[in-house]
Amino acid sequence: MRSVLAMIALSFVLSGSVFAETADEHFRRIRDLQIAHDTPSAINELRSFIQKYPEESTANDLDHLLARMLEDTGGQAEAMALYAEVHARRSLIGDHALWRMSQIARGSGNFTLERIYLSELEAFYPESILLSAADRRSVHSYFDSRDHLSVIAAKDLPQAMSRLSKASFTDKNKRSDRLMLGYAELYNGNASAARDIFEQTIEETRDKQQPDGLTLEAVRGLDALDAAASLSDLEHKRRAWVYQFNRDFGSARLHYRSIVNDHPSSDAAPEAVFQLGRGHFQENAYSEAVLWFERLIEQYPENELVKPGLLQLAGAYSRSGRSREGVSRYHTYVDRYPDDEQLDRAYMNPIDTLRDYNSDSEALRRSALAQDVFRGKTGEAQALFTEARIYLSLEKWDQALDSLTRLNSLSDLGGARVPGGTTRNEVMFLTALCQEMMQRFPEAIETYLSIPDGRDSYYGMYATRRLRGIASGERSGSAAAEKKLLLNKVKASSDPDLSRQAIQSLLRITDSEEDRQLLLNELQKTYKETKQYSYLSESTRPPLIELALPRNTQRRQNPNPHAAKAQTLSRSGLADEAAVEYEAAGNTDKRFLAEIYTLGDRAYRGIEYAEPFWQNLAADHQIELLPADAIRLLYPTPYREDLINYSTAANVDPRFLLAIMRQESRFRPDAVSSAAASGLMQFIIPTAARMAQQVELNDFTDQDLFDPGTSILFGATYTGQMFRQFINQPDAVAAGYNGGEENMQRWMKRSRSDQPERFVAEIQYAQTKDYVQKVMSAYRVYTTFYNEQLILRPELIGENEDVAK
Repeated sequence: MRSVLAMIALSFVLSGSVFAETADEHFRRIRDLQIAHDTPSAINELRSFIQKYPEESTANDLDHLLARMLEDTGGQAEAMALYAEVHARRSLIGDHALWRMSQIARGSGNFTLERIYLSELEAFYPESILLSAADRRSVHSYFDSRDHLSVIAAKDLPQAMSRLSKASFTDKNKRSDRLMLGYAELYNGNASAARDIFEQTIEETRDKQQPDGLTLEAVRGLDALDAAASLSDLEHKRRAWVYQFNRDFGSARLHYRSIVNDHPSSDAAPEAVFQLGRGHFQENAYSEAVLWFERLIEQYPENELVKPGLLQLAGAYSRSGRSREGVSRYHTYVDRYPDDEQLDRAYMNPIDTLRDYNSDSEALRRSALAQDVFRGKTGEAQALFTEARIYLSLEKWDQALDSLTRLNSLSDLGGARVPGGTTRNEVMFLTALCQEMMQRFPEAIETYLSIPDGRDSYYGMYATRRLRGIASGERSGSAAAEKKLLLNKVKASSDPDLSRQAIQSLLRITDSEEDRQLLLNELQKTYKETKQYSYLSESTRPPLIELALPRNTQRRQNPNPHAAKAQTLSRSGLADEAAVEYEAAGNTDKRFLAEIYTLGDRAYRGIEYAEPFWQNLAADHQIELLPADAIRLLYPTPYREDLINYSTAANVDPRFLLAIMRQESRFRPDAVSSAAASGLMQFIIPTAARMAQQVELNDFTDQDLFDPGTSILFGATYTGQMFRQFINQPDAVAAGYNGGEENMQRWMKRSRSDQPERFVAEIQYAQTKDYVQKVMSAYRVYTTFYNEQLILRPELIGENEDVAK
């Protein structure tokens, strides 16, 4: 009931004109209970309130509010009765009450009753914004109850068929509805009609290289139709690719093997062999992958797939413990394709293989060779960075520092563009780390301070932690003290920006909480005098939305019915239901919509509207001084109850799950990635199936990944398992979540360290390294501002404390 909590805080209790003072005080008790997430006590207080103030409660539809609370605590039967009363008096929000009733009926498996309520919604509230969703759900309800004839009949009825067109706001919904109809035809024995629909669904993604989950379901439908049929080689290839892309490797193999076994002379056979090897490789079955890649090279030596197959073969040998064969295949690649654009991998990957087997001397020799081969190109930086990491793993700090100094002089470090690339901040951080280890503390302090620290700065975060360690160190503390003396002189400058920089640097090397608070107070004053930061000051910050509303007796005079409903729902504290009505009413105030969607637990809409307001936020803005409204909107806490329940059971910090969710899906429960991952926590099919088995979710289907609770359950379970492998190592778990646990084990082993300051640099996948840095930066903000119950820390939200709650 986050939406109830927040909207009560922002609206109902602020409107002193609605009730007498005693009622206001009573409602504040309800609010306080909501803030404490004590819903049972809040329900008791609300019952008392309704009994004491029946007229005002009815006028403000507080029985609808009570019903929502009861739903959240398992009181569906009583909630249903309360919703029925709201509808019976033809309340302005009666359509919302009927929709909630239909959802309760659906949740209980009573689809007939669900359709009754949906039909009443259509009959009594023909202008409702919920009508299209209700129409669409009515048809899907027939399918869920296995009444396939009624689904099929809908296509021949103009009114009923309009439900599948009018209600499908997106192409995805239209395709989903059509696919449902195809399966209804299939289950009803109409093979030809079903085939036409499945083919149409597949055809729509024919020109795309990323067949989605709906295409996958269409292919599964065709396979069900053709279980006993003999397919052509090209048809096997078409279906296999859809399975392969969506990581259903077992089903893909059936089709690829059919090509190899039944159509050995087909032009599709080389690709089938290659994909069979690739599927095994992606499942970490490297020995099986070796067999197929070797077969590809032996049987089809002139085929274009031999080139990528040779790289994959070398990797498969290396991963299966046969390093000699792996290095040999990389040599073969270099000899065959000396001008290939992926030549750098054929040079770099053997170095990694040698490191995996502790052949550091040979790895250094090959790194030097690669630097010569790629002189003046990105590959030179990749090879030099590998050399630096080898010295770091050996704790040869002076040699690592020399490599990093030479690396920093290059113009192209690769960044997130290439595997094994690096960034300027990463190089500077590792440089400072070497200086610190060599006890060159003054230099280390200067280098660490040169890395900006802010909400999105991963290495700035670790630089600050290292600086505080230096400040408190017995041997290093004097160097920090000398730096503080210099910074205090600069702090007194008449130039506000110089003063700001000095204060921020002082904060980074100060570990006394009392001293830090004094510095934060000074910095806040300085921000108001500094142009880049002053737009967030109290005088210029966009005002918080005002949700104090007119008396309920005036609401029906509002000429815009959606606006009137929005106000009523707001007054009841139901931001999730109010948000859609506000937008339907034509409200285009993006700041307002950001607030109300976030309050209504629709964070994916809220953050979409909110981000532009803070896009110019300075990169080094002090995290503790970020505005409370920015924190609430940019780092929201949706799905709080599921997060706390499932994370507690898995022994995982819910704030870590939020940081992953924020990066994976931006809180969209229906998100689908280009890599065929789905839902809030972005699971691919094999991993999801494994999680479902472990949590004993026996009736799991791919579509369940779009259910927030299921996705969070899987995310908590999966990360919980990795935390048992990487104890107290959230950076490693984030890397494993994105790049695979096996890969993370290998990267950590190469670093010879369990410190993220050292092993993150070893992450070879550019996307994974970037992912880790973004997740951990978000995790830092979440842990700074929220406790483990996902409640904002009151001591950090300053002047916006009451609103932020």
